[in-house]
Amino acid sequence: MMPFESPQSRRQRVENAVIQLLDTDEYGNSCRYFQAGDIADSDSELTSKMAGSYLPKLADESPLESGIAIGRHTERNNSTVWVVKRGGGGGSE
Repeated sequence: MMPFESPQSRRQRVENAVIQLLDTDEYGNSCRYFQAGDIADSDSELTSKMAGSYLPKLADESPLESGIAIGRHTERNNSTVWVVKRGGGGGSE
């Protein structure tokens, strides 16, 4: 294994973690709200800081080829709440 992952692979890890978060919604919702820490909890190699640094990039590129759209929902106490939606819908509301 290489000592440093390429930026693309880290970006892909964050995107995959967001998809996993949406896919594992216990109610089968097509929309889910989350914070960067929720993503880091699903992948032991991701940190909240790493996830938080890639989420704005993913939001800018939304909707993604994977069929999801990510956007900022709100900001509270210096922490961003994100929204992920299945389908081509826009990210933030």
